[in-house]
Amino acid sequence: MSDNMTMRWYTALANVTSAVGGLILDQHQNVLLAEPRYKPTWVFVGGTVEADEAPTAALAREMSEELGALLAQRTPVGRLLVTDWVPRRPGWDRPMHHLVFDCGQLDVRNLASASVPARELTCVRFVTIRDARVLMEPHESRRLELALRAQRLGVHIYAEDGFPQGD
Repeated sequence: MSDNMTMRWYTALANVTSAVGGLILDQHQNVLLAEPRYKPTWVFVGGTVEADEAPTAALAREMSEELGALLAQRTPVGRLLVTDWVPRRPGWDRPMHHLVFDCGQLDVRNLASASVPARELTCVRFVTIRDARVLMEPHESRRLELALRAQRLGVHIYAEDGFPQGD
């Protein structure tokens, strides 16, 4: 294959952005969510994977940025719970893979020491699963439900736009 053909082949491949989120629960099974400044709905603690960055490293970096280094150490990145392919949306130039990892449990009393980046987030806090369904976008709320199911069953779930595939 010539260099020109190889380059055309590579440019024709899917171009997908990856994002990571951590499922962090408290002792009452409430979920830790972040209220971003850039959109009206709440999200998992996490963010976008940068070029040449492993997803687990990206989540560790994002948790350190969003919670502070001390709290991030208390919530290590665990196993992959959900891979969710999300189609292109208005304002997005490509589809995304959202990866949700089990990041264990954090005592709600420890959250007071979180150092939230003011330029990016309004706050992080534990909310009930019921409240999370209202605070999150529908496809993100479905992803949360899948992550909880995957954690409970000890499985990995593949989804498309928050809907499980191959169940």
